[in-house]
Amino acid sequence: MKGRVDEAWEKISRLHRDPQDPDNLSAREEFYQMRKQIEFENQNPSGYWAIITTPSYRKRAFLSCFVQLAANSTGALVINYYSIIIYEGLGLTGYLPLLMYSIFTLIGALGNLFVRLLLTGC
Repeated sequence: MKGRVDEAWEKISRLHRDPQDPDNLSAREEFYQMRKQIEFENQNPSGYWAIITTPSYRKRAFLSCFVQLAANSTGALVINYYSIIIYEGLGLTGYLPLLMYSIFTLIGALGNLFVRLLLTGC
């Protein structure tokens, strides 16, 4: 990104040095991808001002802030933080409150994994 292409190539070729690849084909492919990505990023606006002035960036910023606000407003964090105390208040004793918390967390993690796989089509 700072114009030191030869120095960058030297480091990439050293990182990808492989006796089975004498032509450094994998290093050349990665270096090509890196250069094209840098060219692409230089053509597009970046920074906070670009978020404000570019309509698509502005929409993404608004949606991300809204999702964060909505996630914090649901009360799920309160249940997560105080679930053991809540379960004890419901009459569970011993290891059961911690077990219930673990099950709640496991169901959440599995649900997130399921939705991720469903939405990405994997």
